[in-house]
Amino acid sequence: MNSIVMSTCFAQTTFDLSIQFEKLKTTDHAIMVEVFRSDKNLQNVNWQTLTPLRTKTVKLTEKNKTLTIRNLQQGLYALRAFQDLNDNQTLDKTSSGIPKEPVAFSNNPSLFKGEPDLEKTSIWLDKDRSVTIKFKHRKRKKARRKR
Repeated sequence: MNSIVMSTCFAQTTFDLSIQFEKLKTTDHAIMVEVFRSDKNLQNVNWQTLTPLRTKTVKLTEKNKTLTIRNLQQGLYALRAFQDLNDNQTLDKTSSGIPKEPVAFSNNPSLFKGEPDLEKTSIWLDKDRSVTIKFKHRKRKKARRKR
């Protein structure tokens, strides 16, 4: 009987993270979402050196722009998402590293200086939680008018 009591005391509680997507121009293309565990030392960590804990592909509709990631343990997480406009399952970038497809991060940080620090995107999960992430779209260069 003691072993049963001990095992229930140490049972791992998990939580669900619901993600609401905003500022999408279309729902015709899939959203690729990566979930990263970020409660390790965040010094000198960049997105390219991290391995996602989970990767999800979701097809949204005009009525449903939500994804729920289930069974996450308590801790810090970061989300990175992009809309795969050409259905190649890769975030396409310009030669200078600027995303060609809409991107979004948890906590909706500024992308003025490129991909945000992992710290700025980290969210604490210790209960079921809902977050909203807003997609940012590549700014098109305006054509110069002839004078």
